[in-house]
Amino acid sequence: MTLLTYHRIGEAGLAGDFGDPQMISASPAGFEWQIAHVRRYFTVLSLGEIIERFQAGSPLPLNIAVITFDDGYQDNYSLAYPILRRYGLPATIFLTTGLIDDANGSGKGTTDAMWWDELVFLLATTQTGTVSVPDLGVLNLSTAKDRSRAREKLRRHLKSLDNDDRRMQVDALKHSLASEQNAQLRTPARLTWEEVCEMSRNGVTFGAHTHSHPILTRVSNDEAEREILLSKRIIENKLGTPVRLFAYPNGKKGDFDARIQEILIQSGFDAAVTLVHGSNRLIKNQLDWYALRRIHVSNDDRRTFIAKVSGALEMFASGLPSLRQQEY
Repeated sequence: MTLLTYHRIGEAGLAGDFGDPQMISASPAGFEWQIAHVRRYFTVLSLGEIIERFQAGSPLPLNIAVITFDDGYQDNYSLAYPILRRYGLPATIFLTTGLIDDANGSGKGTTDAMWWDELVFLLATTQTGTVSVPDLGVLNLSTAKDRSRAREKLRRHLKSLDNDDRRMQVDALKHSLASEQNAQLRTPARLTWEEVCEMSRNGVTFGAHTHSHPILTRVSNDEAEREILLSKRIIENKLGTPVRLFAYPNGKKGDFDARIQEILIQSGFDAAVTLVHGSNRLIKNQLDWYALRRIHVSNDDRRTFIAKVSGALEMFASGLPSLRQQEY
C-alpha cells in the first residue's frame, strides 16, 4: 500500500508567492501526469475505504495507492481538486484547523500563517544585511544564496523548538527583519470552510492534523490531547461526519510515540499517517495503522516519481539515512 503525500500544488519560484518552496510538491502539469500514472498502474482507494474493507475482512487489491495532502493550502482546491475530479480519484486532506477557522467558527483562523511561510516571506522582503539569532549567531543575508542558506539554518533551528519558544523567535525575527515591504504579511492562501465542504461532497476525505501544528512529542499530554481533539471536533462540526484519520505534524521518527498513539486510539481515530519514507505491507494480516509510512512527493521529475512509487528508490536507498530521515 503506497500513500503519496503532497503539500502544495503550484509553480516553484512564481513571482509574488512567498511560501516555502519546499512545500511545492508538484506543478499543476506535473501533478496531472502523476495522477494519470498512478491511476494507470495502481488501484487508487481512499484510506477510509481501505480501513473499512480490512476491518470487514474483505479482500484488498495488491497494488493500492492513496493520495494525501497535509496542512490545508488553498491550491489543494483551486489546482489539485479539479484534476482529481477529472480523473475520478479520491484523496484525503489533513487539516491544520487553526489555519482555517477558530474553535468558535467565526470564520477567521487563529494562526496567521505557517511559521515556515512567514520565514520565507521575511527573508525575501527584508532590507537587512545580517540578523542575529540565539544559538545560531549572526547570519549573512547579503545575497540570494546567503538568504537561502540562512533560511535552511533557521528552518532546522526553529523546528527543534517547542511552540512557545518558536513563536517568540519568529516574532523576534519579524522585528529584526522589518521593512516597508513586509509590513503586511503575505503568505500562501489557505482553504476556506466553503471549499472544504464542497470537496467533502465530491470524493475528498478530511482528517485531523492538529490545530496549530506542534510536534506532539514536544508538548505535554494535556496539550497534545487538546490539539488533537480540537482539530477533530472542528472538522466534525463543520462537515457533520466523524473524523477517523490523523496525520502527525512533521511526521518523522521521534515526532510520534506510544503516548501519542494511545491518545489517538482513545480519541476514536482508526489510523494515523507519518512522513517516514516507505510503503506499507500487510504481514500475516497485520499492519501498524497508527504509524503508516508515506512517500513524499517533492517536485520530482518523472523518473524520480516512478522510482518512488514503484518502490525501486526505497530498495536502493534502504541504507541511506538521508532519505530515511527526511523532514518536512
